[in-house]
Amino acid sequence: MKKTLQLTMLLLCLSLWAQAQKTVVSGKVIDTFNNETIQYATVTVLNAADSTLLGFGHSDKDGKFSFTAGTAPKFLLLITGYGFADYTDIVNSGSSGTLDLGNVILFTREKVLSEFVVMQRRGSIVIKGDTTEYNADSFKVDANANVEALLKKLPGLQVDKNGQITAQGEKVQKILVDGEEFFSDDPAVVNRSLQAKAIDKVQVFDKKSANAEFTGVDDGERTKTINLQLKDKYKKGSFGKVALGGGSNGFFENQAMFNLFRGKQKFSVYGIAANTAKIGLSQNDASKYTSSGSSMQMSDDGDMFFIDNNNDDGTSWDGQYNGEGLPKAWEAGAHYSNKWNNDIQHVNTNYRFNRRNIETLDNTFTQYNLQDSSYYTDQHSTSFSSIDKHTLSGLYEWKTDSASMLKFTMNGRKSNTVNRTGSETRSKGVSGALLNTSDRTSDNDGTRDNVDVNLSWQKRFKKKSRSMFLQLTYNNSGTNNEGYLHAANTFYSDGIQDSTTTIDQRKKNESNTNTYGAIASYTEPISQKAVVEVKYNFSSQGNYSRQLSFNKGAAGDYQQLDSLYSTDYNFDVTTHRLGTTFRWNYEKLSFSFGAAASNTEFRQFDNLYNREMNRTFHNFFPSANLNYKLSRQSSLRFRYSGYTQQPTVTQIQPVRQNTDPLNISVGNPNLKQEFDNSISLGYNSYRVLSGTYIYMGGGMSLVDNDISRSETIAASGVRTYQYVNVDGNRSSYLYAGIGTKIKGTQIQIGANTNVNVSRYNTIVNGAANKSDNNSYTVGLRAAYEKEKLIDFSFNPSVTYNYNLSSINAQNTSFWSAAPEASVLLYLPKKFQISSDASYNIRQRTATFDRNNNVFLLNASVSKKLLKGDQLEARFAVYDIFNQNLGFNRYGNGNTVVQQSYNTIKRYALLSLVWNFTYTPKGNAADGAASQIEEIQMSGK
Repeated sequence: MKKTLQLTMLLLCLSLWAQAQKTVVSGKVIDTFNNETIQYATVTVLNAADSTLLGFGHSDKDGKFSFTAGTAPKFLLLITGYGFADYTDIVNSGSSGTLDLGNVILFTREKVLSEFVVMQRRGSIVIKGDTTEYNADSFKVDANANVEALLKKLPGLQVDKNGQITAQGEKVQKILVDGEEFFSDDPAVVNRSLQAKAIDKVQVFDKKSANAEFTGVDDGERTKTINLQLKDKYKKGSFGKVALGGGSNGFFENQAMFNLFRGKQKFSVYGIAANTAKIGLSQNDASKYTSSGSSMQMSDDGDMFFIDNNNDDGTSWDGQYNGEGLPKAWEAGAHYSNKWNNDIQHVNTNYRFNRRNIETLDNTFTQYNLQDSSYYTDQHSTSFSSIDKHTLSGLYEWKTDSASMLKFTMNGRKSNTVNRTGSETRSKGVSGALLNTSDRTSDNDGTRDNVDVNLSWQKRFKKKSRSMFLQLTYNNSGTNNEGYLHAANTFYSDGIQDSTTTIDQRKKNESNTNTYGAIASYTEPISQKAVVEVKYNFSSQGNYSRQLSFNKGAAGDYQQLDSLYSTDYNFDVTTHRLGTTFRWNYEKLSFSFGAAASNTEFRQFDNLYNREMNRTFHNFFPSANLNYKLSRQSSLRFRYSGYTQQPTVTQIQPVRQNTDPLNISVGNPNLKQEFDNSISLGYNSYRVLSGTYIYMGGGMSLVDNDISRSETIAASGVRTYQYVNVDGNRSSYLYAGIGTKIKGTQIQIGANTNVNVSRYNTIVNGAANKSDNNSYTVGLRAAYEKEKLIDFSFNPSVTYNYNLSSINAQNTSFWSAAPEASVLLYLPKKFQISSDASYNIRQRTATFDRNNNVFLLNASVSKKLLKGDQLEARFAVYDIFNQNLGFNRYGNGNTVVQQSYNTIKRYALLSLVWNFTYTPKGNAADGAASQIEEIQMSGK
């Protein structure tokens, strides 16, 4: 009896203890795709160990649920709702007696079925709506390869030798890491510094505008984007890379990056010092800023953006390296981003410092085609350019409530530049007789400051697709340059010296651009599928430019103002624009059309001569956009847009530029704004099961009042050109690509083509000139891979260029070829041998008859060391046969140019690369979560 009583008391205590250990489960069920809460959803909690029922409840009219459940170390959560796919998850119960699940997202069955998913061994490719998602672990790369090596493996993506990425034939404009801008999405930092093994998925998609993503109202804007999704392991620890390299002829390549990620909080720093041009020389944020040589454009959607134009004063170098000369680069940066308070607040900041020095030896041979003759110039030049630049960008987002968001962005830059140039130019006629000679030196020291600020507010209303967007913008750009120009020019008649001139001047240039803008838009649903948008834009841009030239006086000072080559000018542009767009969205089809009208006022004032000019322009902007999903794996898109471009202050101010005494530019205060009509069409398809992809597209641009040139070429060979408006300028392009994997093999094959056709109208010595500049490229691709044995690729291409000038019906045509191949062999003892080769073949012509063919061969041997192959020792030789030649040939207008320059040639490099990773205890190792194999297939 006593034992029975004790057992009864024990059971009673256990029962009371169990009741005391009940857990309150709460949360909210939502459908983010349709911006709605979900009511009457059933929420069930089971014991994850034995699937016994612990409790259940239902969501109320606001999607919220709260109920008491039994306790267990881990819960199996099951949520079901009518019309929605079942949601399951395993969660820790915690020890506080409460379990707040936050927002739980359900997807409609229709949405889930629209996602065609194929996961081969450990995953391969997932197509979700308009997003192609690659499982990174399914594409084998070297243990410590960078992201660029991974991207080269992905079907439908191409990465050229400069690191530029193309996806389905379109240039990738933005690269994100976990949805965040990372060092201002500079591909050199992201692709060549981050480790491929840290990447879980690579997502390729057409990113909608920030306003469209928030409001759910598609505005038709798209940006080709790659998002690198990190593995969970790397979100909870630190990882990085240190690379040290030194070699022959003074070459060095050093790099370090450290990443500390804690969930949504990311901190990264990096540093680079190199003169090999392989890292640290890409600069992708130039378009974020304006300059004295930039012009404002208004897109068909009414958004303002800026296009950089080359300044004729030679001061526009921005530190970018395009392969010309011998570079040295020092760079450092820091990144911090975080989301907190249930993602209500978000901050993202980037800072970078760059120092880049480039020494260049250049030889440029130019053929000028005139009505009844031609003449040629041969220019030899040396230059040294240096820039120190600080850039800072920041973003702050605050979701003030579930339907509103405030966003602030800032970009700033400060730079100091130094340019030193010396050149010798000789011009000759067809007979070979001298026309002129010019020996010139110039130096310029300058500063440049830029700041760009945006403040926006977005609001979603309770009624679906009803929204409001407000934005204020401010941009300021200023330059200050000072330097000297020295030139001795000799002119000949029938090969006999006729006259000489000298230039000895001090140049002082100042410019400033202030732009204020505002955008207001409102969307209203007019049916379940249709939305109308009304949008107003305002912009006020003030440009000030002072370019002063001082001649050297008898006393040796530079105090005599040369008014012919000096200006003090104000150019203000004010634009009002109002437009309406109608948008329809169906299951497979979305399209829109609209129209807008604008009023633009030019106010010009010449401060030197006290002259004023005011003009007004009116424009009408029709627009159309269509996206049609032919199947789950293919889509078709069409777009028509129109935008205006204003002349720059450099083009419109009435001043002569004599920095090149043989090519003098003259501004034109009567210039009108351009209007560009742009049409594009594209198609892409990817069949996952066969590994076959197809993409094709094309477009055309027709420009009214295009800002072109009217040239007057004297018998002495001096060319004076003025900016003028012309009609009839056009350009068009076509591209296509196809690829597949040969069934039963590891061989991938593909082909691609690009066609560019343009007509450019100018005036030469009073006669209209039509210049056709066309290029046609065909390329092939073949790749074979056997894991841990060989990786081989072969990519040949051929290009044909055709240039025709109507004033003398003389065409210059030539072809070039560039076959490229690479191989990587895996050897025992963790040795690897790799090699890549390219053969650049350029056809000789009657004018350009020198041999410019170049065969480049690089090779390396490497050895993996330490646990996990974290350390790599590598010895490489580049340009083994010492044949590298800087070379460029192109046609433009009535000129054909061939340029050769010094560039990096043969060198050897010994490197040590250490990739390190630290993961706190308890985190899964790489690949642990990918052991679950799943195959879901629907449709073909």
